[in-house]
Amino acid sequence: MQTKATSAPRQQHAFGVILDQIRQRKPGLSQKHLAELAGYDPATVARMNQGKKDLTGPSGRERVVRLMEALADQGALIRLDEANALLHAAALQPLFDRHPVEARLIARLSVLPSGQRQRRTNLPAELTSFVGRIAEIGEVRRLLSTTRLLTLTGSGGCGKTRLAQRVSADALLNYSEGVWVVELAAVTDGASIPDLVAHALGLVGTEHWSSESLQDYLRERQSLLILDNCEHLIDAVATFVITVLRACANVTILATSREALNVDGETTWRVPPMQPTDSGQLFVDRATAARGRRDVRAGDSAVAQICQRLDGIPLAIELAATRLSALSLADIADRLDDRFHLLSAGRRGALPRHQTLQAAIDWSYDALSPDEQQAFRRLSVFVDGWNLDLAAGLLGSESMHILERLLAKCLISREERNGLTRYRYLESIRQYARKKLDAYDELAHANQQHALACTKWIAAAEKPLRGAQQRTWIYRINDEWQNISTALGWSFSPGSEAYFGCHIVSMLRVIWSNADRVLDAHHWVATAFAAVTPNMPLRVQASLIVLHIDIVERAGVPDVGIFKRWAKAYEHALDLYRQAGDKVGVADATCMIGAALLDVQEDLAIAERWLRDGIALAVDAGDTIVASFGRLVLAGFYGDTQKREADCMVLAQECIATCEAAGDVADLTNARMLLGLIYMNQLRFADALVQFATSKQLAHDLHSCLDELNAMIIIFLTLRYMGQSQESLTAGDEALRFAREHVSPGNHHQVLRPLSETYLALGDTTRAFDTVRELLAGQKRYPQLVPMLLMANFDVTGRMLCAACQYAGAATIFGFADACAVSFNYVRRDVVVADFAPVRALTKASLGAGEFQARYTAGWAMTAEQALDFAIDTISSCKPLPQ
Repeated sequence: MQTKATSAPRQQHAFGVILDQIRQRKPGLSQKHLAELAGYDPATVARMNQGKKDLTGPSGRERVVRLMEALADQGALIRLDEANALLHAAALQPLFDRHPVEARLIARLSVLPSGQRQRRTNLPAELTSFVGRIAEIGEVRRLLSTTRLLTLTGSGGCGKTRLAQRVSADALLNYSEGVWVVELAAVTDGASIPDLVAHALGLVGTEHWSSESLQDYLRERQSLLILDNCEHLIDAVATFVITVLRACANVTILATSREALNVDGETTWRVPPMQPTDSGQLFVDRATAARGRRDVRAGDSAVAQICQRLDGIPLAIELAATRLSALSLADIADRLDDRFHLLSAGRRGALPRHQTLQAAIDWSYDALSPDEQQAFRRLSVFVDGWNLDLAAGLLGSESMHILERLLAKCLISREERNGLTRYRYLESIRQYARKKLDAYDELAHANQQHALACTKWIAAAEKPLRGAQQRTWIYRINDEWQNISTALGWSFSPGSEAYFGCHIVSMLRVIWSNADRVLDAHHWVATAFAAVTPNMPLRVQASLIVLHIDIVERAGVPDVGIFKRWAKAYEHALDLYRQAGDKVGVADATCMIGAALLDVQEDLAIAERWLRDGIALAVDAGDTIVASFGRLVLAGFYGDTQKREADCMVLAQECIATCEAAGDVADLTNARMLLGLIYMNQLRFADALVQFATSKQLAHDLHSCLDELNAMIIIFLTLRYMGQSQESLTAGDEALRFAREHVSPGNHHQVLRPLSETYLALGDTTRAFDTVRELLAGQKRYPQLVPMLLMANFDVTGRMLCAACQYAGAATIFGFADACAVSFNYVRRDVVVADFAPVRALTKASLGAGEFQARYTAGWAMTAEQALDFAIDTISSCKPLPQ
């Protein structure tokens, strides 16, 4: 349904803004009533409000003066400067004492009425500049115009008081009886609040001011009271505020507190950390003012790092800036791990709790109850936040109520992420809590409880990770990855309990399978496997056997003997799973035995039967993950034989159907990729592109950058095989940009290899050779990441050497590439063989059969390290010929 466009609201004229502010000081003084008092038609005053000719014409000054007389009669206009401000807004000169009517108005506004105080505020003058906070000022102004009780909350040192004072100073004109600050920081007796307010209002006298007598005084007065630093008197302040607001309809209260007053009618707004630009400018401003440093710039990376690590807290930033008299920016940044010692020298005259960062947080910590203090300390073991379930594992059944109290006191913050509420400390507060945890000698127990909490949470996640909620739980586990890593690190440290770590690792099969987790997976699986003991649960032992082979050992260079050993190890895991009564584990180990026997390449029918049995067991157990794995391995086997394409297609389609039904997004990504590859073998490139695009989107949805990159690469290659060189190059460049932005450098080779070939096909030999050099350098730098890709990388390197007429080097490289293929039991696909056949034929023809064979044999005999060094030296010394 279409909706009509609405025009932007008309901006009010400055005269109308000031007139309305003055008029609203008198309750019930509407614009219409003011017009009647001045003897004008209401429409005339309305047009004056809009800055029209009734204001700007020949009689405009007379009308303005008459309105001011009416306002003065009503007690709304009380100061001469306000009258002249009205005239200035109308582009008129100030009141003229030679004009009889204006002279009387001057005299009237120059002498205050009986009982009217001359002083209209006790706001302190600013001693330092107010930096930034434009958006925050605007929001607090807006809120103050909509409520009679606004409480600014936030952690210590976040700038509540300065923000409240700045907004109140700007709003002074809105309150005819003034703006008054009541400082409560040093007050210990809540019963003295009425006396303190009376003193702030300038009500001098010896009698005690009760709440009732103060209400009588304020009842008809339009005032703004700022109650500053209420948190330690929260009950007394809440009682005072609610009674005053009920009795005094024209009084507005702006409170600052580390927790809300929690009374009816209260609007609360948490003061956020400063934005990076503002915090950088604050640091520079204070450094310049306090230490005369004029060589520091807000845009310096060191300044940005300091402000970011100090969480944008103004107090901490100001304290850090004062250290520039003795330290460099780099020195300050390096010492922020001990920030409470670094930021321990404040200014004389500041409130005690604002003289150091330690004192600012001490003020909040000391106000906590003993159970809140204990929880506050223990929560510091979490890294980068935590969810409610993890907190419950650490703190017990009262965790939610404790978190609510810490949240109310602004010691933690909350956010919604991936369907869960997460909580976190500002880093300064977390460091403080950790120091307290150490001081109470609770760190060891807290670490153990943290590991236990992570173990229980992962156990609860294991089932949904294998079903329809997979995507959601992958997101959630990624959110908590730092906590999981911390628990694993503690569990496997000397003197700790490896059981927790082994249990966690054994349950994260889906996560370890994510290509983005390759380094984490290799490290933690290897560590857990080395730490497993016979007294651990059988399921944990079996899972670690399977994971260690699949994640760690497969990263090496396998041979037939290793494949046979793997099959035996999987049989041991199968026996353990059977003893544990784990049906899914039994299915998994059965499939893994079949996969290992396929690699042995001896009796493929037996291997196929193991895989078929494993798939059937997984289907019976209702586990899509294992069933999909078995189907994908079996389909890959059929595809590699290039003789059972129909069987391969059936398996791929079955896998897609079951994954979609179960919500198994990770395996669906791979199944779509497999179906696309089948279409490629059939030269159905358009159909293949559809599957690859779907796989890419699924990987993107899972935030699996490497799987998304793999899909981008195969799209790039498909376009190249279709002969769309320019489109292929565009897709390749996009994939390389994505790789450099989102994946580790060790994985850039996946794009560099096909991209170099595309450059070569387009005749850009310079870029082709540069890309191959980068490819080989990456292979050398990250050998543990890509051993299985040596063959493909060397195929491309041989092509480049052939293009440079370096046929001897090309023959050597081809020999090593073929040795890799045999070692890996890898059969090149027909499309790849056809692509490289002319290059090899040219190399052999150019060298002659005898020399070609000698060079080829030398390459075959090389180790991976020797071949890589040879390739780098050869490709670096040659120059490509122009195409």
